Amino acid sequence: MGFASGPKADLGLRSMMNRQVHARARAMVEVCAPMPAESRYAADQDRVWDEVERKHERAGSSSRTGALHDLYAREAVDMAALLGAFPYPVDAVGAAIAIGGRLVALELYDAPATARKLWPRLIEGAVRAYLDHRRLAAVGGAPASKHRYLDRDALGRMLGRVKLAQADALESPAVGEGMDVRFRTDRITGAALVHDDRVVHAEVHRVV
Repeated sequence: MGFASGPKADLGLRSMMNRQVHARARAMVEVCAPMPAESRYAADQDRVWDEVERKHERAGSSSRTGALHDLYAREAVDMAALLGAFPYPVDAVGAAIAIGGRLVALELYDAPATARKLWPRLIEGAVRAYLDHRRLAAVGGAPASKHRYLDRDALGRMLGRVKLAQADALESPAVGEGMDVRFRTDRITGAALVHDDRVVHAEVHRVV
């Protein structure tokens, strides 16, 4: 986990990659096989590119390289309009993100200053997921939302699943400082960067 610069991949892609990294880490634990950090956090590139290709197809676009930045460039106008609708709330340390009437992700940071710095990228990833969901729903690949707002217990349920997942969490040294913590249930997948017993960054994704 880290705070890399550049365009933020949409939440659907990040959720898929998170699940892949967790599965790889779990497999290594079960066979007691050591693995370099660079390999431990690598996703299945073939599956990633397959998903990128599907995103291009839904957007009615094409790219000789299948690169995400080509798709992101096509989304620039919609992105600019939507980003302005979600300014950083003073003293916020993260966000709960809902798309299509369902809570799909949580992203949390250690302090308001961190969240404020990374807020544009957090919202960018959420907006990209929304645009992809909208295209998917248009072709019948995703159900239309039945509700405009989440039910009031949605956040509590997701946090409860995170708490249950901690009992079987996987811990390993992070690429930089601190510990990387991975957790998953049948409904959520997530990861956290912990340094000096403090959660620096945590992300939770709904498993679709």
